[in-house]
This record gives sequence, structure tokens and C-alpha cells, in this order.
Amino acid sequence: MDRIAFRIPLPFPPHHFDIAWYGIMIAVGSLFAVLTAVSRAKQSGEKPENVLDLALWVLIAGLLGARVFFLISDMDWTGQSTSLFGVIKAFFQFRQGGLVFYGGLLLAIPVGILYLKVRKLAVWKYADIAAPSIALGEAFARVGCYLNTCCFGKPCPLNFPIPVTFPEGSFPETFYHKANIPLYPTQFISSINALILFAVFSILHRRKKFDGQIFWLFCAAYAVTRFLIEFLRGDNQPVFFKTLTVSQGVSLLLLPASLVMYFILRAKARRTRATPQ
Repeated sequence: MDRIAFRIPLPFPPHHFDIAWYGIMIAVGSLFAVLTAVSRAKQSGEKPENVLDLALWVLIAGLLGARVFFLISDMDWTGQSTSLFGVIKAFFQFRQGGLVFYGGLLLAIPVGILYLKVRKLAVWKYADIAAPSIALGEAFARVGCYLNTCCFGKPCPLNFPIPVTFPEGSFPETFYHKANIPLYPTQFISSINALILFAVFSILHRRKKFDGQIFWLFCAAYAVTRFLIEFLRGDNQPVFFKTLTVSQGVSLLLLPASLVMYFILRAKARRTRATPQ
């Protein structure tokens, strides 16, 4: 499996610039995420240009957060990698993979909130507009993970109906010291899960009762599904209690936080409706 989609010749060393499938799928996912958010903004009576401006800041924050989270949780912090040059070099090696969704989400949320507050826009209304599109972007990104051979699953039973295998030179081959072994298709499971979340919350957005409802329900649903999918992941090693991965730990924090925010905003909306105008 070739992780490189095509190469652009250069007149100077290294004489070519590689465009990886991983980056292409992230770019395509980001494009569709923004387009669907713009459409949803129009349906909500908001200006599309506000969504485009917000998307720029959120996407930048998401990429930075996703990369930093990956380096903190997965980088080998021994030897030369601990030097400042080694860390900076590793940070910019995007084409080798290494983006953690939770890291992007955790940085994109405060950056998005800050931007909306500075612009004096309705924070949770725009968060609801963005939530389904976040899931859509994740769906494309997970296909990119498969093409990049990262985010792979654990070895699965021989009678598992839909295993995936990866050839020599892939990340699973390096990790398991053997190529072409049947693995759980965690990339596609994650992608299908994200598509389901996109469909469900796109429908719910048309029927929402208060601002913030869709966003925090999405966060809660993602926390639950990500927690379960992590049990099939092979690349994420247990950290907490020798059982749970870092992402599962984040899920356990995100779920109650999301539910608390959901009930706080619902109660606030009820008080507002009950207050005589």
C-alpha cells in the first residue's frame, strides 16, 4: 500500500515533494465539513461568512491541538527526540500521520468560543451548527488513516467477517513485526461511526430545543463510541490502570462534562422561556 498519492518534482533537494493520501483525505473532509456547516448556517438564519471565518480559526487550532496531543501521548521522548530541534522536526512530519482527534477538539473548542465571543456571536448556536460537520470531517479523516496505515486495530480472530491487512513497510508491520495479519478494521469502524453521528445530529439540529443541545449531545455520543472503539485499537496502548488508553481517559472526562453542560444550558433555556417578556 503506497501512502503517497503523487509526487511534485523539485529542482533542488530532496528533488520531490510528496502528497500523501492522509493529507488529501483530511483536506477533502475539511472542505465538506465547512460546506455542510455553511448550509446549516443558512438554514439557521446566520451569515455563511461567519462560519467561514470561524472555520479558519477552528481548523488551524484543530490541527495544532491534534498534532501536539499526538506528540505528548505517542512520541518517543528518549534520546535525540527530547531536543528542541527533534521536537520541532517531529511536529512538522504531518505526512507520516499523527493527529489525535481529541487533541484537536480540546483546542478547537476554546479557540472557537473565544473567536465567537470577540465577534459577539451566539457561541452555542454556532457550536450546534458545527457539531455534525465535525463528525463528517472525522469520517473522511479515518479513511485517510486507513490509507496511511495508522490508527490500526488489534489482531482479530480468523473467522472475523471483515478484517483488514497491511503489507510490509506499513505501520502495523512495524508494530507487530509481521505483515498481512488480519486486524480489526478500526479505521472504517470509526469512519462509519462518524457518518452515523453526522446523520443523526444533522436531523436533530432541525428539531433542537435550545442552543448548545446538539454540540454537547454530540460530544457525549462521541465520547461513548470512541471509548468502545478504543478496545479494538492496536496502536493505542493502555496507560490508565493498565487497561484504558489516553483517549478512553479523555472520554471518561468528556462524557460527564458534556452532560453537565447539556443540562445547564437546557435549564437556562427553560428559565428564559418562563421569564415574562
